[in-house]
Amino acid sequence: MDMRGLMTSCSLVLLGGCRAGGPSPVGPHITCDDPPRCYRTNGTGVYTAEDAFAGIGDSQLMITHFTNEGSSVTFEGRYRVDASVPYWQFLTTPGKVYGAEHPKTPCNSTSHPCAPSKSVVSVTEASTHPTWILEDPTTHAQDRVGPDKLGELRLFISFEPILSHGEIYMIEFDGPAIKQLPGPPGGRPVSVYGMTWATPSGSKTTPYCWDKPNVDPSKNPDSIVFQQGIAVDPLTGKVTRDPNFITMSCYLGAPATVYGWKYDYTGASTFYFDSAIQMKRASYCGNEDNYTVAGTEIQINDDQKINDEIPIRRLEASWSPTGATCLNPSNVRYPKKPFPGFCKSTRLPPCQAPPGTAANPRFLVDGPE
Repeated sequence: MDMRGLMTSCSLVLLGGCRAGGPSPVGPHITCDDPPRCYRTNGTGVYTAEDAFAGIGDSQLMITHFTNEGSSVTFEGRYRVDASVPYWQFLTTPGKVYGAEHPKTPCNSTSHPCAPSKSVVSVTEASTHPTWILEDPTTHAQDRVGPDKLGELRLFISFEPILSHGEIYMIEFDGPAIKQLPGPPGGRPVSVYGMTWATPSGSKTTPYCWDKPNVDPSKNPDSIVFQQGIAVDPLTGKVTRDPNFITMSCYLGAPATVYGWKYDYTGASTFYFDSAIQMKRASYCGNEDNYTVAGTEIQINDDQKINDEIPIRRLEASWSPTGATCLNPSNVRYPKKPFPGFCKSTRLPPCQAPPGTAANPRFLVDGPE
């Protein structure tokens, strides 16, 4: 199944409610599919820190990834269906990056309205450094906006959520990049950018990522990170690969954090990146449920010695791209959020040491710090 098919979660229908096991109907004429993918949260520790927030505008759109379409750029995302009920679903039609301004100029709703002067051709990334290619619609001259000039760029996006007219916003970035060095010790540098959004009037800008829940008055802005070749399901953490995808996540979310742990998201050894997405958020069943809180420290070990915190004093779990393969319940990192022990009807077995086998020597394990 392609990513757009995978990411279609709720449908517009005339009658009926959610199927058994799903949440109740959301707004007029909306029902959830089975298995349910309409939830009361816009992420589960994947694109943001656990219990944090990312969103744009009235629908609080969270962009999951951009897609290069040949000579234009679209995006997928997840938004709040109804302002009165905090349920979320994926866009059923990709949004559009319909224009850009570079270098950007001051604008307001009266003397100088904000408007694009160039089209957007593509976006690429290398080592978390993005490059946007723009084109003058008259001369067809192209403008390359690399990471050192990202702070001079203004993008214009549009999308059409259900129950709402199309929404149009501007997004801007702080630049140049800020280098972050996530733990454990010896982690890989990650290039991060502040990102804000505004309406075309340009009268007020709002940070896109928050490292605290949206309802928390002490919330603090988080940064964003670009990574090409992947799209990550914001609920289950499942990774889909396509060279035309460029994921944009918050720095404290899983894709950037796991890259900082030195696990590669493309190439021959993506088992560790995909498994660490589940490990970071303690999603034992590799689904929408996670069993940790932001800021919880863990020890990490793998057979490649990319991370080699030996000995792990209290082994929590061994991880795969679909969740934990075994679990020691007495060693869970956050006991205040208890896990029932079962993934559907199957109980996770206890972990044995060593975790690798002759038939499958690969392993990624963790334990509470």
